[in-house]
Amino acid sequence: MRRRRGIDYLQTLPSGLRLAWDDQGSLGTMAIGLFVGVGSRAETVASNWGAAHFLEHLVFKGAGTLDGAAIARAMDDLGGEINAYTTREHTVFYAKVLASRAWDAWQLLRTMVFYPRLATADVEKERQVIIAERHEALDDPEDRCEQAYMKSLYADADLVHDILGTGRSIRALSTARLKRFYRQWYRPAGMCVALSGQGAAALADRIREQEMVPARPEVAAVGEPVTVPPIPVPRELLLRADGEQVHTMVGTAAPPLDDPNYEATQLAATILGGQNSSRLWQQLREEAGLVYTVYAAYSAHSQWGDLSIYLAVHPRSLTEALRLAGNTLRTFLTQGPSPQEIERARVLITTALAFSLETPEGRMVRLGRWGLANAPPPSLADVRQRLEAVGPQDVQSVAKQLWTDPGEVALAAVGPIPRRIAPLRSYFFSPSWES
Repeated sequence: MRRRRGIDYLQTLPSGLRLAWDDQGSLGTMAIGLFVGVGSRAETVASNWGAAHFLEHLVFKGAGTLDGAAIARAMDDLGGEINAYTTREHTVFYAKVLASRAWDAWQLLRTMVFYPRLATADVEKERQVIIAERHEALDDPEDRCEQAYMKSLYADADLVHDILGTGRSIRALSTARLKRFYRQWYRPAGMCVALSGQGAAALADRIREQEMVPARPEVAAVGEPVTVPPIPVPRELLLRADGEQVHTMVGTAAPPLDDPNYEATQLAATILGGQNSSRLWQQLREEAGLVYTVYAAYSAHSQWGDLSIYLAVHPRSLTEALRLAGNTLRTFLTQGPSPQEIERARVLITTALAFSLETPEGRMVRLGRWGLANAPPPSLADVRQRLEAVGPQDVQSVAKQLWTDPGEVALAAVGPIPRRIAPLRSYFFSPSWES
């Protein structure tokens, strides 16, 4: 059993299932997460695109002795919330309930995830639901912009394809194919149970006793995780569509989660566009009044990451907004951040983390993500210490590494883009870039 400063615990059980929990307690509530180490990135065959998300839906339609209606009643009887979501890296099934109902909630989650029926009738009904969900996503221009941006940054189709799948792949996913995908990835050795809240240690004891049976040899192997980091192939991708605004994302590949430059990149994103005093917010919204929404975001994962700028603007103001955003970025690279900006960003990052750690749900999500990597998460004190070790020159140096080469920057725009317009990436670069 691994323990970090008496707060978080991590243990691998004989079945291969990882178990992570804390002893921080709560006001009578518990958060339970069952993290499965498979997301859309594992869908390495185009006809499988959307399989991870499809399975997320299907476990709610019948499992063990429960049909879909019985599962729905059991969820409502528990109160709280039971739900799930799929990302590119993992799938999460979670419950937020009163501590007195935690064991019952775990039993329901366990039944759903370990013993789904995956019946053909349920597959066919849920197929239509997922198609409707995809149509709803296509109606969201910001969602379409993020999807286009990923395609503009990486050429790896396994990574950048839509988590929901395509219309063709959703229709092609048969019951047999979904069952094969389930058998490949839904194994205890590729899962982590994360617990946080009142009674987490006691619930961990009960789960440990329940899961002490070693994995059978025929089910010990799991699907192989992707071990090769994606290679960025940046380009400009424009999708013209009706609408009132042009949604634009411009960005570059950035350090993964365990990279030494992780904290410096966090600070750079926050100073550029992560708070009210950030450079982009002040320049584009407060001073120029060009946009309602503008921000910078850093997303880090086990093998890849990206640092992006997002803005939504009326087509008449598109070039002016991009020019101003480019000027703001160039000033940041040439002059670097001030010590005051660094300190404000440190406070914002540590405060956001502290707030997330105040809730069982926030702690559960953190425990689960790190538990899949077989490591306890860093403490708030550790995070603060790492941030304090980063100075203005470190942030400026990392930002220059990420943004100086025009060939490394990707851009995607969705909406009523003017027909006669210069390449949009050009507004982020100039001959005096390195001055």
